[in-house]
Amino acid sequence: LNRLLKKVEENVEYYDCRGISSVLWTYASLEYQLNTKFKESLEGALRRTAKGFNSQGVSNSLWALAKLSHRVDDDLMDSLVDRSADLRMQWTPQCVSNTLWAIATFASIGYTPPPDYVSMAEKELVEKIKFFKPQELSITMWSLGKLQHQPTAALWTSVEKRLQASASYLKPQELSNILWAFARLGHLPSEHLQNLMLMQASRRIEMFRPQAIGNSVWAMAKLHLSPDDNLLDKIQKNTIANIEGFNMQNLHNTLWAFAVFAAKDKPSDAFMKATYQRVFKAARHLRPADIANHLWSCAVLEKKPPEQVLRVLEYRALNFVQKFTPHELANIFWGMGVLSHRPTGAFMSSFEDTLTNIVHSFTTYEMSSVVVGYGKLAWTPSNSVLKALERQVISNIQEYHAPNLVSLLWAFAKFTRNLYNLDEMLIRLQDRAEDLMETFTVHEIACIFYSFAKLSRSPTFAVLKQSQEHMLRTEKFSSFDISNLLWSFAKLKQHPDPRLLAKLESKALTSYKTFSPQGIANSLWAFVTLNHQPSKELTKAFQDQSMQMIDSFNAQEVSNILWALANTEKKQVLNRLVMSLHRRATAVDTFTSQEATTILWSFLKLSVQVQGVLLNTLKKARKDDASPLA
Repeated sequence: LNRLLKKVEENVEYYDCRGISSVLWTYASLEYQLNTKFKESLEGALRRTAKGFNSQGVSNSLWALAKLSHRVDDDLMDSLVDRSADLRMQWTPQCVSNTLWAIATFASIGYTPPPDYVSMAEKELVEKIKFFKPQELSITMWSLGKLQHQPTAALWTSVEKRLQASASYLKPQELSNILWAFARLGHLPSEHLQNLMLMQASRRIEMFRPQAIGNSVWAMAKLHLSPDDNLLDKIQKNTIANIEGFNMQNLHNTLWAFAVFAAKDKPSDAFMKATYQRVFKAARHLRPADIANHLWSCAVLEKKPPEQVLRVLEYRALNFVQKFTPHELANIFWGMGVLSHRPTGAFMSSFEDTLTNIVHSFTTYEMSSVVVGYGKLAWTPSNSVLKALERQVISNIQEYHAPNLVSLLWAFAKFTRNLYNLDEMLIRLQDRAEDLMETFTVHEIACIFYSFAKLSRSPTFAVLKQSQEHMLRTEKFSSFDISNLLWSFAKLKQHPDPRLLAKLESKALTSYKTFSPQGIANSLWAFVTLNHQPSKELTKAFQDQSMQMIDSFNAQEVSNILWALANTEKKQVLNRLVMSLHRRATAVDTFTSQEATTILWSFLKLSVQVQGVLLNTLKKARKDDASPLA
């Protein structure tokens, strides 16, 4: 064979167009690499014979050049593509699919095809769709996706009709190509075709290669399809069984898809363990998008990677920090925040330098993601970053909608309580909140109030008035929202509308079993601070719920709830709870000085004797506090 090929190379200048296309096709099929001298000879022969090619010859030659990854200059490519266009009346389905595949492959490395050529090929596809085999159709659709060419409605109709008739014949790679093309071009197929493709995927998923798995599940997520639990389980098993064959892109496409499906119970521990091990082993191959997808997906799925994996991701991110897109940078930092992974000073220094330079191009989603990352980590940005964030928020304030605006306020409240230099931004955010008031949920309003309370800044009169009127018209309140609203009103020293206060109390009574220890402590503290005595029914309900989870109360919650009980008029009603809190306080030995002082004062007010272990614990916490209040 080698001698034959050598003879071919020596005589290439004597071949006609048919011979040249046959030589190229053979080398590509055998996966033989072209040496430099032979490449030059072939290019010369192609220039000499280009105008003599028939349709099949042009198609085979372009396919072979792409398969061999041999990029000829644009003039020669244009000559071959123009010759193909001249012969469009002779195009067969194979000619269309092979030629488009070659053009799409070269387009990814810089070639721009003539503007009308792809549209011409699309027209042929519509007219001859019934003659396309599944393989030819899948390659053609993949090529259109790669070229990001938006097909006409007529083509989509023809393609869907053809696929409905042939879906059961699609091989794994063909199905993967079609799903990927639909997702890349943003076309949601009919519900019937969705079901057919998902059914075919479920039937043959064990035969999918890693790339086909990654592309298919990515496409399903991108198109918001709904694979059933059986298919998701099969995808997991296939991934685990073939994990060594997954490159970083395919693996993270799969992980990202599970995050989009929001299937927190679906990525099993075995799947996540296999993923972590593969990432750790192949870390040097991680690309910027892989790092961003990994951190974002794990954060969404609430699956924290092992510390050594997080450190490897951070180390690789540090190498790429100036190459990340705004979206990637935002997802990385948001993921770190949600996963409570505190990065090193070296990473933060590079991250903030890059952030300062590119924050002007951030979308509202990217802005809120980065700021939430800071908030989750309780990490205050540098002054230069704060100023850059402020400028970007102010200049794009009208683009912020309810979720992103709420996230911004919450995060700013979390990472710093001294935003004296960001007053203008906070004023603008309040103005925008007024515009959006009718679109807020109760949960979002509760977050806004909580944020202003943390920042020790009272909302404007308009925000206070509009938000309360909006909540009076709303019926859906969670226990978390109720306790946050009550705590925020009390902290801000703002007495809510009596009708709203009554409504919050009524909602608390119907949902008291869902209150957390902190929620009960905050609510009782707020009622007392607002000089509002809750009803006997609610007081008893809170006592019963607290007794059920008394062992879950931490030091601050014990302190807060005792202070509230000491100031209530219903001390006798709550006597059982007081004694239970005494026992719980004895078991807790992590009190701060302020908490110890509050507990001692509260028990005194409640006429409860403090002695023994508890007294020693509180004395120890109090030892170094010389403040006048203490």
